[in-house]
Amino acid sequence: MTTLLDWKVSDQVVGISFDTTSANTGRLNGACVLIEQKLGKDLLWLACRHHVLEVVCGDVFKKLFGPTSGPNVSLFRRFQEFWPKLDLAAYVPCSDQRLLGDLSSLKNEAIDFAINILQGNAGHLPREDYREMLELVVIFMGQIPPRGVCFRVPGAFHHARWMSKLLYVLKICMFQDQFKLTKHESTACLVFGMFVSLLYMKPWISCTHACDAPVNDLNFIQALHSYKMTSDTVSNVALAAIGRHLWYLSEELAPLGLFSKLVPADIKHLMVAKLLDNHPKEQSDPSTRYTGKDYISNNSLDHFIGPASHLFFSVLKIDTAFLSEDVEKWEQSESFLAAKTTVASLKVVNDSAERGIALATTFNSSVTKQEEQKQFLFQIVESHRRQFPDPKKMTLNAKCTDGGHSSQALSD
Repeated sequence: MTTLLDWKVSDQVVGISFDTTSANTGRLNGACVLIEQKLGKDLLWLACRHHVLEVVCGDVFKKLFGPTSGPNVSLFRRFQEFWPKLDLAAYVPCSDQRLLGDLSSLKNEAIDFAINILQGNAGHLPREDYREMLELVVIFMGQIPPRGVCFRVPGAFHHARWMSKLLYVLKICMFQDQFKLTKHESTACLVFGMFVSLLYMKPWISCTHACDAPVNDLNFIQALHSYKMTSDTVSNVALAAIGRHLWYLSEELAPLGLFSKLVPADIKHLMVAKLLDNHPKEQSDPSTRYTGKDYISNNSLDHFIGPASHLFFSVLKIDTAFLSEDVEKWEQSESFLAAKTTVASLKVVNDSAERGIALATTFNSSVTKQEEQKQFLFQIVESHRRQFPDPKKMTLNAKCTDGGHSSQALSD
């Protein structure tokens, strides 16, 4: 709050992006509640969808492989140590017969989606481990990624580095003819690898798009329900995990789907009709409670529109004139295009904040561990930035010819 006031942007804040820990989401003393109280207005609660999917992945992994007592996964350590002995050309893609039968459509969808992303047809991949995961999925499914077959050396496998679970398991599956596994480990790797490839990879990659957030979550839930015939264990655990995090399947945020190309026009018609039938009303709970029944998976997005949905438009100050127009003509409506630009700019993941903190923490601990020296370093950096406010060559030359005193700053 101090920072918001110092920067004079408190009146421009419309939402909060956060990890769904109790320290943030607590009903009485959570950071989100306290910030709303101090700002004196309602905000959109934009739970980090990457964090939610991390929880889903972690719960499924723990159920299949069992709990671990240490900070690392022993299976991954063994595989990393064995890696130099592998013949990387002798990998074996998944040969489960179900991929040729009941799961063939899911397999083809996963391959098409991954290759489309890897070819750059659907946006930029922010991290190389995302690219590695997509390439491993394609190879695991028996196809060749655009850059060809290439396996990276296994990296860190601490529990906190949850992406390692996806990367390690897919690699282990394809090299288990060379790397010895127990029967339990082999089964767990196969089940987890198929879950990642067929169900998990697509929601993870596409979850950064604000407009698609509600429909993507609903599609994921429906896919998990359908997956019961393949793995009842994976389906139940994953549904229970995401059922605790239905932030975007709420009255407050369901209107995001009005701006998604993934939502059919007939569903948008139903959403608009329910919006017009319901009068504005504050929402008491920002998420829908999932009970394990099929009512969520059997409903379309219009089911989640209600009185609290009007809060979405009021908080974002969206002109709702387009709601009175035909859905098929929205793309020609100025009010709709302006609203879509606003909605698309919403951050439904807090990756940038996490990376910033991780970078600062790593730098902070790597330079020196002595607090006094650390403070001296900060003072030098601050002084240097005052003297050289930008990285332009002309600025450097000007300072170097300014009475000679800047040479001391350069040496510092």
